[in-house]
Amino acid sequence: DKYLGALVGRVANRIGGASFDLNGSHYPLAANNGPNCLHGGVHGFNEAVWSAREENGALVLTHVSPAGEEGFPSPAGGFCYSSSGMDMRIFSGVIGSSRCQTPVAR
Repeated sequence: DKYLGALVGRVANRIGGASFDLNGSHYPLAANNGPNCLHGGVHGFNEAVWSAREENGALVLTHVSPAGEEGFPSPAGGFCYSSSGMDMRIFSGVIGSSRCQTPVAR
């Protein structure tokens, strides 16, 4: 499964019918799971090239998905922070943000 352990996309799971309505507008999305949009579309965050930097011994990854990508109406950013503790486990978290209303998994 290509999504196992991946940073998948703006949304985690399916948007039924690969479309949604927001503030009186209808947004058709890329369908990649039958008639549905799975994990943000055909080319999710798992296929994106992320910017990487080191911050206080941790790996920080960032990515901005532009407005219109996979049919979503506004830009959205992804952020991942990973660090190794004393027992060498890797901890990570993802935060989505956008300047306008748009579906984002949190």
